[in-house]
Amino acid sequence: MASKGPRSKLDHETRARRQKALEAPKEPRRPKAHWDHVLEEMVWLSKDFESERKWKLAQAKKVAIRASKGMLEQATRGEKRVKEEEHRLKKVALNISKDVKKFWLKIEKLVLYKHQLELDEKKKKALDKQLEFLLGQTERYSTMLAENLVSSPGHCKLDSSSPQERMRIEYKEGDYDRGSAEPNIESQSNGPDIDGDYDMDSEDESEDDEHTIEQDEALITKEEREEELAALQDEIDLPLEELLKRYEERVSRKASPEQTAVATGANGPVENGKENKL
Repeated sequence: MASKGPRSKLDHETRARRQKALEAPKEPRRPKAHWDHVLEEMVWLSKDFESERKWKLAQAKKVAIRASKGMLEQATRGEKRVKEEEHRLKKVALNISKDVKKFWLKIEKLVLYKHQLELDEKKKKALDKQLEFLLGQTERYSTMLAENLVSSPGHCKLDSSSPQERMRIEYKEGDYDRGSAEPNIESQSNGPDIDGDYDMDSEDESEDDEHTIEQDEALITKEEREEELAALQDEIDLPLEELLKRYEERVSRKASPEQTAVATGANGPVENGKENKL
């Protein structure tokens, strides 16, 4: 073991010498020749071509992408124009429809207003006719009452009877006075006396009228009142034109016997009463 120490050192040294001997000797630096410059130029050109190729590929990709985008934009641009045109036409149609709706609403309001005016005018005419009819009827009844009061004292007894009985008695008296002319002359001669009696009894006539009205109301039976109420109830639902027709028929029916009585007894008590008034 002790002998190994120096031998190992020797072996190590020999090995290092052997390695140095085996190594190739380094060539000395030589200056660059033409071939070295050509090789360097070729390396640079290869790198330049490679970079240029990469740049051209990138540019080609960009151009292709832009071209595809342009084609897509052109296609979508046409669709977009069509959509915008449709949207614009919809707006125009909506505005036109609003204007048309406003116009027809105004026309509807105008028609309703004119229709209401026509209805009001018809109602006014119907009410005027009814008013004229009522005024004529009241005037007729007042003239008949005045003629009955002035014509003869015998008519005062009729105050206690009903209006229908008065009409019948007046009609009979007209027929009776038509055949006799002498009583007409006597009544004309006695005209001033009747006027005097009428002036003296004017205060008592109001009391007699009230008394006769009370008697007439007392003579009306319950059945007549019920019939009158039923007739009024039926007339509630009838239109105004139908009511006017009914009233005209009643007036014509009532006026026909009065006209015949006046025509037949033209020289009778009616004219005497008018002369007495004068």
